[in-house]
Amino acid sequence: MNSIKITILLILLCNTTFTQNLKLEFGDFSEATSLSINNLGNIFVCDSDRNEITKFDSLGKKIISVGGYGWEDSAFDYPSDVFASSLNIYITDKNNNRVQIFDKDLNYLSSVNSDENNNPDYAFSYPAATIVSSIGDFFILDSDNARILKYDLKGNFVLEIGGNDAGEYSLSDPTSFAISKYLKLYVLDEDKIIVFDQFGNFLSDIDFGLSLKKVRVIENQLLLISDFGISGYKLNSSYKKLFKISNEDFQIEYEIVDISFMNNKLYVLSPNQISVYDFSLP
Repeated sequence: MNSIKITILLILLCNTTFTQNLKLEFGDFSEATSLSINNLGNIFVCDSDRNEITKFDSLGKKIISVGGYGWEDSAFDYPSDVFASSLNIYITDKNNNRVQIFDKDLNYLSSVNSDENNNPDYAFSYPAATIVSSIGDFFILDSDNARILKYDLKGNFVLEIGGNDAGEYSLSDPTSFAISKYLKLYVLDEDKIIVFDQFGNFLSDIDFGLSLKKVRVIENQLLLISDFGISGYKLNSSYKKLFKISNEDFQIEYEIVDISFMNNKLYVLSPNQISVYDFSLP
């Protein structure tokens, strides 16, 4: 496949224009919802229509797929999100009201189920996403109850974040979230980003003036996916814009579903495939 050159306008202090190359395209998904890359460079993708999780190597070669519709172990009913930690793979099995945990080879390990919570007040319903912090705590976005639930390494419930008890800082309609290396949670709630610390304390809210679909934290940047494209902001109190990549810059017509970044490569997930570009974060 020939490289297709595209121009990406990065909005920096000097307004520099960078030319990037499309290096690789792979995947044959029916309705991809999420991707995540582990520290070994392996790529994991949820396909909600086929109820499958697929693992690829760093060159886009398919290694294994697991799943199929159902409620037994390793089966899914709308896998909405995948999160790859250094050890395990966390799959948010939305309509089964659980998070399934696999090893890096997609061997089933365990599940966190809503009905296993000792306190029924904190049972989750239709979870949308799961993330794991650098110290091993994991967080589940409980979409039906508009809150985030925190669990420890052993899967024990710890606390609720952004629920009704949070008062004026209660979440309204959270759909995506991310965590920084400093253990701050960035929650997409309607079209704002609400920031909490790991203990559930409200820190700030940010309105970027965009209609947002997903939030990601990569290295020291806050990356936002909108209908327009991708925007990157410095992850500090100023949230200075670093770049903006429009769909026209990519020369694509498909919807951008998710993104990731590793080794100066930008991975862009559409409903049907992954496109990989040479790209250096500012």
